[in-house]
Amino acid sequence: MPPALDKLEQRIRELTGLIDQLRDENDSFRRAAAELNDQVSSEDALEQIEQLRRENSRQRKLLVTADKRLGSVLEELEKLVDGGKT
Repeated sequence: MPPALDKLEQRIRELTGLIDQLRDENDSFRRAAAELNDQVSSEDALEQIEQLRRENSRQRKLLVTADKRLGSVLEELEKLVDGGKT
């Protein structure tokens, strides 16, 4: 496999790993928010849940960015593969 394709394949693996990590973190934040509901006063819980929502929103934005980057890498990979066929 040409070095450029190897590099792209490695980058795809990295981005896919990042997406998986962000999903796991997002799930952890959701679980933590649910647990907080049971453990602290309503006011404290609402404040902490709001903080978790903001963090969840930030994580989702990172996930979207990583997904877009992965899409771009895949497009470049397709171009390289298609270019190698001609």
